[in-house]
Amino acid sequence: MMQVEWRLRDYLNSKGISAYRLAKAIPHVRQATIYRLTAEDAPQSVSFDVLSQVISGLRSITGQDITPNDLISVVERPDSSERYLDAAPDRAALTGTVQKLKRRGPPAPLAQPTDMTLLVAELRGKEQ
Repeated sequence: MMQVEWRLRDYLNSKGISAYRLAKAIPHVRQATIYRLTAEDAPQSVSFDVLSQVISGLRSITGQDITPNDLISVVERPDSSERYLDAAPDRAALTGTVQKLKRRGPPAPLAQPTDMTLLVAELRGKEQ
C-alpha cells in the first residue's frame, strides 16, 4: 500500500532550521501548527494552504526554490487491513493524542485530597 509521508522535520534538520524560525517566517499560520507538523508523529494530511505557506516561508529563509517534493515522500507500507481483522470489533482505534497519553502513563496522584468548600471559602475571604 502506498502512503504519503510529511518530511518537514527531516528537511528542517538537514538545513539547520528550527521550527520556531519557520513559524516566525509564516505569520498567517499558527505557531502550534508548525510545531505539530514538525513533530515525530506529524499529521498525515496537510491543507494546500498550509503547504503553500510552509513552502513560501522556507523559500524566504533559505533563498532556495522549495517544492512539495522536498517536503513530501511516497513510501510503500505493508497492508495494515489484516492487522485490524485480529482486533476486537468493539475496540476503538487509538488516535495520536491517546497514544501519547498512554506512553506518559496515568497522572500523578494528588499529595492530599482537596476540600473544594474550604478552598472556595478561602478564596472568597470567608471562614467556614
